[in-house]
Amino acid sequence: MGHAFEPLARELVAVCHVVSITRRGLGASSAPAGGYSTSESAQDVLKVIDALQLQAKPIVAGHSFGGMDLNVLGSRHADRIAGFVYLNSAEDPMLGPNDYGVKPPDGKALPPAPKLEPEDRSSVAAYLDWQERVHGIRFPADELRQLYEVNSDGSLGRYLVSQQTRQALSKGLERPEYAKIRVPVLAFVAGAASAPEQMAKWKPTTESQREALLQKLKFDEAIRKRHIADLQRGVPTAEVVEFAQANFYLFLSHPAAIAAGIRSFLSQL
Repeated sequence: MGHAFEPLARELVAVCHVVSITRRGLGASSAPAGGYSTSESAQDVLKVIDALQLQAKPIVAGHSFGGMDLNVLGSRHADRIAGFVYLNSAEDPMLGPNDYGVKPPDGKALPPAPKLEPEDRSSVAAYLDWQERVHGIRFPADELRQLYEVNSDGSLGRYLVSQQTRQALSKGLERPEYAKIRVPVLAFVAGAASAPEQMAKWKPTTESQREALLQKLKFDEAIRKRHIADLQRGVPTAEVVEFAQANFYLFLSHPAAIAAGIRSFLSQL
């Protein structure tokens, strides 16, 4: 949702006007029964651009499902956009486990997943402290309030993104047409922790568990490399910036570095 980008926006407002969009079905945006496909979501972005009556073409950034919106905008509406910034979102959601050239790991052979400290939903502040301890990031408080109902005692209640919305978003995905994108592209990609760190985290106790975990790391790396290769094959001029270790929400784990990359990107346009 739009509030998630507040830390990044604060880093950028000195050089550009920042508008953050919350897609339909989430937060304070309307939640109609339909309109959740990638194509329709991209049209929503164009409607926002029209409503703002911008004097210049915008740079559009997207995270998670937002990357799918960029794919459609770039391949079908490049004349409306000045450039794209993929925030860990340049990927093909239509690819399956057998499309990456590396055998998927045997899930049954993996060691038990690392146990995480249970969520603390006693208050917004407590949840954010838990999030930082466990995941190394903090959502802006307003973002958290859009994700969870806040009870009368200040504790967090039910998750507010409906299952219907989540299913509709997943069903409406499309394969990207990178080769049709005709605007400058900057892509930030988050990498995983190193193998020794993953071993220390997962703690395999047998050789078979260790081998399965190593296979998982190879598979995860193959996925990341395939996504980068697909983007650069379709858009040879795309600038890709990789972070060796970063949270999925890399604009929260590395806001200053992301903002510096975006400012450099803007200066070249």
